[in-house]
Amino acid sequence: MSGQVAVVTGGAHGFGQHVVAALAEAGARLVVTGRDDAALTDLSRAAHSAGWSLVTQAGDVRDQATATAVVDRAVETFGRVDVLVNNAGITGPIGPTWEVDSDDWWQAMEVNAHGSLLFIRAALPVMTDRGGGTIVNIVSSAGRRRFPHLSAYSVSKAAVIKLGENLGRELATAGTGVSVFSLHPGVLRDSGIARDLLRGDHLDRWLVKTAGWVREQIRTGRSVEAAVAAQAVVALCTGEFDASSGSYLEVGDVLAQLGS
Repeated sequence: MSGQVAVVTGGAHGFGQHVVAALAEAGARLVVTGRDDAALTDLSRAAHSAGWSLVTQAGDVRDQATATAVVDRAVETFGRVDVLVNNAGITGPIGPTWEVDSDDWWQAMEVNAHGSLLFIRAALPVMTDRGGGTIVNIVSSAGRRRFPHLSAYSVSKAAVIKLGENLGRELATAGTGVSVFSLHPGVLRDSGIARDLLRGDHLDRWLVKTAGWVREQIRTGRSVEAAVAAQAVVALCTGEFDASSGSYLEVGDVLAQLGS
């Protein structure tokens, strides 16, 4: 994907950092957005030291103006947008659905689902004008099955998966040349939610329960390193998986196809 231009949301923290590094090492030019100015500054310095072609733009994914500004920055700086990785996301509150704060619950929908939609709406016109592109929505298997006590996360990721299914058919019917994928990167033992849950001791019983589930996934070999999972994002941008546009894909399936 040398020379392609990628927009990555939430790229200064967690799994996003690994996605940015994988895309940059594959030759992509990047525009990275997030809410943490200090983290974006650190990323810019690291990118400069590594020789990556990367610019950053601070903003909140829940704001259409942010999405538009980030895409405009990509066009102004690099002339186009070939890839959008909707990585920004939050876990939301942990606990019984009827006990957690409803505003906190809805915020997960705003960030995970609405934020993805806003960036898709901003990037698609640029992609379709060029006759092609790739959208990768980072989702979770929690959106494919029930996940008690993490209902905001589960429901919001399910919404993103269904968005990808519908969008994939719409894009194909319109002959846009744009592909969309919902990628579950797996339980990341060194990044994201798993890392946050495993930090220190938790007093809240629901956090304790969820952290225990994560530990069991790691103990039984059902986890993956973030840097390895990020290679699946790169793979989806090569065109090799375009026949599966609109699909939910798990990291193991993508990596296995690469190795076959």
